Amino acid sequence: RFALRKLRLKKQNIKSVYKNTIKEIKKSDICFVIGGDTYFKNYGMVDTLYSLNSVARQHGKRNVLWCCSIEKNEINDEMKKDLLGFDLIVARESITLNNLKDKGISKNVVMYPDPAFTMELEKVPMPKGWVNGNTIIINTSPLITKFATSSNLIIESIQNLIDYIIESTKYSVALLPHVDCDVVTNTTIFNKYNSNKRVINIPF
Repeated sequence: RFALRKLRLKKQNIKSVYKNTIKEIKKSDICFVIGGDTYFKNYGMVDTLYSLNSVARQHGKRNVLWCCSIEKNEINDEMKKDLLGFDLIVARESITLNNLKDKGISKNVVMYPDPAFTMELEKVPMPKGWVNGNTIIINTSPLITKFATSSNLIIESIQNLIDYIIESTKYSVALLPHVDCDVVTNTTIFNKYNSNKRVINIPF
């Protein structure tokens, strides 16, 4: 539940989300944990994952960790026990595959690229202001604002970087979201540059 608190949900909403997730686990045949970097301890999600995985296993559900990236130094005894409990772990790159093997986790592990990188190419028109070969892309996330003394510090630091690029170079800047929640941070940053044609806020 710590991860849900990190999202600043109200106490009653935390209980509701947690209870609803357990209800869905009980109704399911297979429980997928979307990997990514959710097993990075600083995100504050691992305790929640341990708890939900335990519920799934207690109810005899297949438990799959899908397309994950895990740092070797993150794998302590508690995490190793949880990872060994999966029916299948899909590592999305060789570094994670080797990290898991080095920690004695191999029987339930395979490697397969993240589906995002197996999608068919779809060419789309570039947004107005985009200059081929002369555009710097910046990706931000609301997650990073949680690890600073102030969320404004992150926003202002990125804006200072953009100011430097605009004032000292001929490059354009594109704010590119990686996932949908990145749009919030990008928009906050972009509000300062609404009238600057060299700064682009790319929609999700």
